[in-house]
Amino acid sequence: MAAGLTATRFQLCTFPAWLQPRIAVIHEGIDLERCRPSPVSSLRLPDGTLLRGGEPLITYSSRSLEPLRGFDTFMRALPQVLAQHPAVRVVICGEDRSAYGPSPSAGSSWKQELLRELGSRLDPGRVHFPGLLPHGALLDLFRLSAAHVYLTAPYVLSWSLLEAMACGALVVGSRTAPVEEVIEHGQEGLLVPFDRPEALSGALLQVLRQPASFAHLRLGARRRMAREFDHRRCLDSQIELIAAVARGEDPLATEPAPSHG
Repeated sequence: MAAGLTATRFQLCTFPAWLQPRIAVIHEGIDLERCRPSPVSSLRLPDGTLLRGGEPLITYSSRSLEPLRGFDTFMRALPQVLAQHPAVRVVICGEDRSAYGPSPSAGSSWKQELLRELGSRLDPGRVHFPGLLPHGALLDLFRLSAAHVYLTAPYVLSWSLLEAMACGALVVGSRTAPVEEVIEHGQEGLLVPFDRPEALSGALLQVLRQPASFAHLRLGARRRMAREFDHRRCLDSQIELIAAVARGEDPLATEPAPSHG
């Protein structure tokens, strides 16, 4: 291998130590023109629910609803949030299946199991499961969100987190290596332990009660994305890596090649 390519430092660390020096870390980047803060007055969900700008809204998005992405922690945090903030709505985007980890049991899903576990402590009139939204609607959901939750076990970072940050969402994320690579607690978002529902609910209630106190995190998130994840610069870097290899150069050399002149 003349050179390798991976998207994040966390992914680089999953390769054998002897191979890591031969792998460049260059993300594909985010379209910052499409994914940007923008006023949104309202958004209608597929079930007819109308979300209005300025209303308290907690959002969660994952390809699938499963523990590897912290879905169980998130769901178990909701009863306390709903009980203490009677006006808040929750929108949970994702397919009702397991994509990365095992299902709880044959014929069931994590969503079904957690709804059964939490029962009447979840208000179905305020907790919405729209499935997978079209991309434009998902971006508007990020813009409307008072707090966007992103939790993950040590695994590949989701594009949805980066796009939410680029839209200026206020992220409450998990204190796990993939998330800590893009969010410093108190700078670009808030971080809580991955498996502590009470810590998550506490952070969400704090944000809902004092939104102005955390407004700087939205700006910090957008700035981080603009600084490190602009897809135009990322793609230029990827192309240059390939071009250097094509020219017979070593783009990952740590020392100048010895002179034979």
